[in-house]
Amino acid sequence: MEEKKAAHFPTWQERNLISPDTPEIPIEQNLAKNDVPFAGIVSHHLLAYKFIDEWFFELSGHNPKIKTFIVLSPSHWNLSRADFSMTSGAWNCDGTFLKTDKKIQKTLLEKLDGKNEDDVFLYEHGVSAIAPFIAKYFPKSKIVAIAYDAESPVNTKIANRLSVALEQFVAKKRFFHFNFFGFFASSRYRKNKAK
Repeated sequence: MEEKKAAHFPTWQERNLISPDTPEIPIEQNLAKNDVPFAGIVSHHLLAYKFIDEWFFELSGHNPKIKTFIVLSPSHWNLSRADFSMTSGAWNCDGTFLKTDKKIQKTLLEKLDGKNEDDVFLYEHGVSAIAPFIAKYFPKSKIVAIAYDAESPVNTKIANRLSVALEQFVAKKRFFHFNFFGFFASSRYRKNKAK
């Protein structure tokens, strides 16, 4: 049986969109030299292009061998037909493709009872805006994209399901030791205490 070709999604780079300049604002706090980020928040609005770029640049200096990014995005315009939409597709980032980590995606699809909905990600800018920065600073990494209902007020049932599904990557495996990084609901840092 022939494997189905993965869908490809355009990004702002492919569409030759020029991001607006943003003013320089000093960074409030840099990470300490031995801190290794394991979760964080970054904007998906390209008005903040410089801040997004700086964020990934700093992250690459602290944890350069990240293998997989789990990107949580609001399901804009309620495009998702399931509580959790995912894709096995890839994002075109200036001629290279940021591919989906299919093993982790399969695990999360099962744990979240999600659906593979490629068509959602054709228009989902919450992921396509971030993908080129991941590809730029982590060219060997992969992505797992999850679009879900994240509009206010917070849907605690959805949040709890995400928390349970992501727990194995955060708590049990201490993924900051496994070169893993994701965008979750808070920005936190742990000291690198390798055992």
